[in-house]
Amino acid sequence: MASVTFEHVTKRFGSVTAVDDVNLEISDGEFLCFVGPSGCGKTTCLRMVAGLEEITEGQLYIGEKFANYIPSKDRGIAMVFQSYALFPHMTVEANVSFGLKIKKVPQVERREKIDWALSLVDLEGLEERYPRELSGGQRQRVALARALVLSPDVLLLDEPLSNLDAKLRLKMRTELKRIHKTIEATVIYVTHDQVEAMTLSDRIAIINEGRLMQAGAPLKVYARPNNKFVAGFIGSPPINFLEADLEERDGKLFVVTPDFALGLPEDKAAKAKAWSGGLEVVLGTRPQDIYETAHAPAMPWRDNAIQATVDVMEPLGDAVVATVIVGQQVLQITLPSETEAQLDQPIDLLVNLDHVHLFDPETEEAIL
Repeated sequence: MASVTFEHVTKRFGSVTAVDDVNLEISDGEFLCFVGPSGCGKTTCLRMVAGLEEITEGQLYIGEKFANYIPSKDRGIAMVFQSYALFPHMTVEANVSFGLKIKKVPQVERREKIDWALSLVDLEGLEERYPRELSGGQRQRVALARALVLSPDVLLLDEPLSNLDAKLRLKMRTELKRIHKTIEATVIYVTHDQVEAMTLSDRIAIINEGRLMQAGAPLKVYARPNNKFVAGFIGSPPINFLEADLEERDGKLFVVTPDFALGLPEDKAAKAKAWSGGLEVVLGTRPQDIYETAHAPAMPWRDNAIQATVDVMEPLGDAVVATVIVGQQVLQITLPSETEAQLDQPIDLLVNLDHVHLFDPETEEAIL
C-alpha cells in the first residue's frame, strides 16, 4: 500500500488547463473518489497518477517517492479502464495472467495469484471463456482481476461501472467495497455519479473545471458544502437554490424570498451577521429537509412554514419526490410514501432550519 499526494499539480494541453493547482493527500489504504461533471479533469488526475500523462507543474508523490518521472511500470499501480481494455483473442485466464507474465512471475506463484483473483471476483470456472462469451459484469470483473493479481500499492479505477445496467452497477458497488476491505490497497476511483461516489468512498474529492472544490467524508461534504457548486452537485434530488435577502425583524434575522421568509436560529444568524458581503444571498434547502406538516418531526422553531401547491409527484416506492409551486418559485421536496398530498392541491410545509444553507451570490462560497 502507499499514499498518494498532489502538491500544486497542474496539467495543460496547449492553452487548455485541464487540472488547475490541485493539492490533495490520499492516505495509505484509503478509498477516494474523484467526482465531478464530464470534462472536469478527474480522469486526467487519475492518468497522471498512472504515469499516462505528464505533469505540467507541481509534484506527485506515491508513498515517499517523488513520482513525476517514474515510469508507469515502476509506480506500483494497476489501472482498470472504463472500456475494460481486455484482449479479445485471449481467454479469461490469459487476460488475468498477462501482467504477471510480463513481470516474469514464476508459474507456480502465477497460478496461485490467478486462482486467488478469480475467486475474489467470483469468476471461478470461467477461465477458458473469451471476452465475447461473457456478460458486461463478468468482463468488468475480469478487468478488475487482471489489476488485482499485480498486488498494486495503488489501484486506479476509471468509471469502471459506467457500461453496466442499474441493477448490476449496484451489485458491483457492493463487490468493490468487499474487495477493498480484503486487499486493503489504496484505491482512487473516478466517477461522475455522485451516488456511486457517496456510497463507495471513505472520502470524495469534488472537481469542477480542473479545480478541487472540496475533499472530505461523503456525509460531511453533504452537510457542510464549501460552495454552491458542491451543494448542487452532491445530493439527490438536488438542492433547491433561491434568491433571497437578509432582513432583521423585531431583533430576529430572517432569510426573505419574494414568497416566504424563514427565521434563522441564533447560531446561524450570528454567522450570517458576521458575513460582510451585503444583504443579498442565495438560499439553499435540500428536498429532504422540507417536510409535509402532517408528517413532520417535532421542531423547536417558529417562522419555518411554507404554503405551496403540488405540481408534480414522482413515486419511488419508499418516498415521493414532489415538485411544488410557492408563488412564482419552484421547489423539490421529498414526501413519505404515506403522504396524502394530491396534484394541484395546496400543501403545508415546514423547513428544518438547522440544515438551511446560505451562499454568497457573487463568489458562490458558503456563508453557512
